[in-house]
Amino acid sequence: MIVGSTTQLAAGSVRLAAAVWLGSSVAGPLQRIDLPSKASPSEAHSAVCDATHCTVIGQSAGHLAAWSVDADGEVSVVPGLPAIAVSDGVRLTPPIVEADGTHGFVVAEGADGHFVTVAPSGGVSDRRYRAPGVPVSAALAPATMWVVHQNGDGHNTLHTFEP
Repeated sequence: MIVGSTTQLAAGSVRLAAAVWLGSSVAGPLQRIDLPSKASPSEAHSAVCDATHCTVIGQSAGHLAAWSVDADGEVSVVPGLPAIAVSDGVRLTPPIVEADGTHGFVVAEGADGHFVTVAPSGGVSDRRYRAPGVPVSAALAPATMWVVHQNGDGHNTLHTFEP
């Protein structure tokens, strides 16, 4: 799976729309799948997949967005996400897969960090924590979430918490 966006040109308008490209191998062929969004711009930043589906995260009109894409290319918007502002140019950390099949990711909003999870059943949870900067990488070990944050000076800090 490749994630990103497409530029759609129409008479008098330009729309940036989130999309993914799926293929059975890296060599292709690839099929583009447009991700539904009511607002522009939208962009897919990263994805994580398990045996049944992928969770794609990104932004739509400056807010956190997530989509579920199954192996057949069927797409649905993940409902119930927290209303988190995601400004242009901010990259979201790649999502991770927990042992129970839950997909999770980390995003910062001001001084707060959010560990957002999407359960296989579709349920969404949001665990807030004090973020010492912008999250740039995350990993999950049994009972511990590890997040690398970068502050405004470019220095990295390792932050741990229980999810």
